[in-house]
Amino acid sequence: IESEVAAVTARSLGTPGFVLSHLTNVESHAYRRAWLPPAPAQLPLILFSHGYGAGTESQNTVQMEELASHGFVVASIDHPYEAAAIVMRGGEVLAARPRFSPRDTATLARSLELVRRLQTATDTAGVAAVLPGMYALSAPLDTSIVAWTDDTRFVLDALTRMSAPGAAG
Repeated sequence: IESEVAAVTARSLGTPGFVLSHLTNVESHAYRRAWLPPAPAQLPLILFSHGYGAGTESQNTVQMEELASHGFVVASIDHPYEAAAIVMRGGEVLAARPRFSPRDTATLARSLELVRRLQTATDTAGVAAVLPGMYALSAPLDTSIVAWTDDTRFVLDALTRMSAPGAAG
């Protein structure tokens, strides 16, 4: 499965599948789907979210391991269809289908033009004229923000249940 994730991730970055295949050989001290002990101590929690569209839940493993070595619990969140590739519990690999692509140069150019118009607006009417275009371009990202917020709430709720007194790990 890991080699499939590497190949899907490479494709989402626009590179040949073999480019990231060596990453499956990297050893780490991180655990996929780790659990908390039945009576965990009060430990600070850091939630990590990958980059949009091309990121992975393991992209910053070195930093997460360093934080864990200093007493932090670090949980990395997968955001389905907005990570380069994720592995579901049953082994299914979900590839990215981001609502906005950084490689969409037409949308990026339009966004920059709207920002320039906003920066040079000299009155309220000038600002108001730019806003509909900005709202239209941001709608896909607004949907992603809601989904990422829901994912984060899900993880926090699950961690809270796991760390409750008497909870089974």
